Amino acid sequence: MTLNKTVFGSFLFWVGFILPACARQIPPAGPNVVQAQRLPTASDEASGNKSKANAAPMQRYLEYRYYDSAEDALLDVVATTRPRVIGFGEYHSQTGHLIESALHRFTTSLLPAISSVTSDIIVEALVTEGQCQALTEEVLQTVQQDTHRAETTEDETVTLFQTARQRGVFPHFLTLSCEDHRQVYGSDQIDYDRLLQLIGRRTGEKIESVMDFRASAHRKSKPLIAVYSGAIHNDADPDPSWDRYAFGPSILTRLPRNKYVEIDLVVPAIVENIDFVRDAEWYPLFKDKTDKNCTLLIKRSDRNYIIVFPRASGAPCIVQ
Repeated sequence: MTLNKTVFGSFLFWVGFILPACARQIPPAGPNVVQAQRLPTASDEASGNKSKANAAPMQRYLEYRYYDSAEDALLDVVATTRPRVIGFGEYHSQTGHLIESALHRFTTSLLPAISSVTSDIIVEALVTEGQCQALTEEVLQTVQQDTHRAETTEDETVTLFQTARQRGVFPHFLTLSCEDHRQVYGSDQIDYDRLLQLIGRRTGEKIESVMDFRASAHRKSKPLIAVYSGAIHNDADPDPSWDRYAFGPSILTRLPRNKYVEIDLVVPAIVENIDFVRDAEWYPLFKDKTDKNCTLLIKRSDRNYIIVFPRASGAPCIVQ
């Protein structure tokens, strides 16, 4: 595995590529939404990509709209798709980034926007079960050195848990055993392929556990479960080269069509510094259409979206 192409972030969060796409015209925009159109791009039929989930293969396309805020974009997606589970995926901040991370923006604006309809949030924060503190610290230190995790990530994760509780959303973390650590760490190196598979599997298991608990509860709960992870594990229709890391397809087998929705969160100044992201088919659209003051929503299919935060904030969203 090439570390700089598949792993980008921290021991808490991981990222991946975005699937190819083609484009079509979008329907008229609603109130407070500034609309634009996208010319067709190449179809992904040549890639042979098909969903492995229990659903019909999705047509791949790119649509885009501008919104006054990221909250407005998210609420529009939720109102349109009415999902049971949303998998949020981020491209991670690294040491030296002086801008607000996707995690911080999610905690302060997006989670509060959907908290009234969200019962649980599952965060890709790893907690060790068992008596192996020395091994755990060695693994964490190695991952920190390999991925250049931003120093603020741990504090921001704690803030996310606190905000969720304050908003009436029950937070969950992922647990790893001492044996899990031994399997991914050997000869002073991390087996990132095994670690990424383990994280994806544990996240999927936690989602299914929460869904089962809510289904068996005696009282009715809020309709939405949120997941916050890296933008590789949350893929609804992953490329075959990394589908073993994604929990999306397994969750789709548990839900009616399109009731799992993937939303990647993009901070422009962060993704522009990631070499491999420039190969994604949505990247030219992102570069051409990302606005200083408007939030850009890119729709890749009925269950795949990207929210691009504006480059600045404070001024009204006006598209020339």
